[in-house]
Amino acid sequence: GELAGTAETAAGGSVESHVMVFRATVGDKQVHGIDLIQLDEIGLIQEFTVMLRPRSALDTVAKKVAEGLVAEGLLPASALAF
Repeated sequence: GELAGTAETAAGGSVESHVMVFRATVGDKQVHGIDLIQLDEIGLIQEFTVMLRPRSALDTVAKKVAEGLVAEGLLPASALAF
């Protein structure tokens, strides 16, 4: 789903904002989340925030992202020791 309106940014201004609500499966975990997208005055992304639940799903997603970054050579393999 999508919700739209205005919200305050980290800098304190009120801007056009969109919330994308999603569900996904990562590994064996069901993930529920939202993406909060806040736009600047010309419609470009100013802030992008991802929130996931439950914590076990967040941990699984973080591990998968780290594995992908290691595979691409963007992180050292030692980054996987968490």
